Amino acid sequence: GGSLWGDVLRMEGFWSLSFINFFCCVCHSIPLVHVVGFALNAGLSAFAASWVLAIMSISSVVGRIYWGIFADRYGARFALMLTLFMQGALILWLVNAQDPVIFFLYALVWGFGYGGVGTQYGMVSREVFGARLFGPGYAGQNAFAMVGMSVGGFLGGYLYDISHSYVTSWLISFASGLISSFLAMD
Repeated sequence: GGSLWGDVLRMEGFWSLSFINFFCCVCHSIPLVHVVGFALNAGLSAFAASWVLAIMSISSVVGRIYWGIFADRYGARFALMLTLFMQGALILWLVNAQDPVIFFLYALVWGFGYGGVGTQYGMVSREVFGARLFGPGYAGQNAFAMVGMSVGGFLGGYLYDISHSYVTSWLISFASGLISSFLAMD
C-alpha cells in the first residue's frame, strides 16, 4: 500500500513532468500576458495588438485538435516534446518584431504549437501514473504548472519595468521552452 501521494512523490516521472510543466508554463505565460503590451510598444494599434492575442488563441484551438490526433498516431511524449520546442523556439520571432505581419505570423504558428502542449499532459500522465495514481499525479504536476504561470507572468512584467524592454523576458521564455523540451526528451 502506502498513501497515493507518497507513491506519487517517490516517482521519478512525477518530478520530470512537474518540472516540464513548470518551465513550459513560464515559457508560455510570458507571451500570453505581455504580447499585447509589447505589440503596442512596437507601434501596433490597440486593435491590431489585441488581434495578435486573438489569433494566438484561435490557432491554439486548431493546435489542440491537430496535436491530439498527431499524439494518437505518433505518441504523446513525442508530440509533447515537439510542441514544447515549438512554443519555446518561436519566441525568438518576437525579439525584434515590429511589423504587424510578423506579429500575426508568430501568433498563428506559436498558438498552434502552444495549443498542442496542454493536450499532451493528460495522455503522458496516464502513461506515467496509470489509473491508480493518475489523480494525485496529474493534480500535483498541475500545481507546478500554476506556479510556472505566475512566475512567468510576474517575471515578464518585472523585467520590463526595470529594463523598459521585453528582450530579457522573451529570452527567459525561450530558455524555459527549451529546458522543458529537453526534459521531455527523456
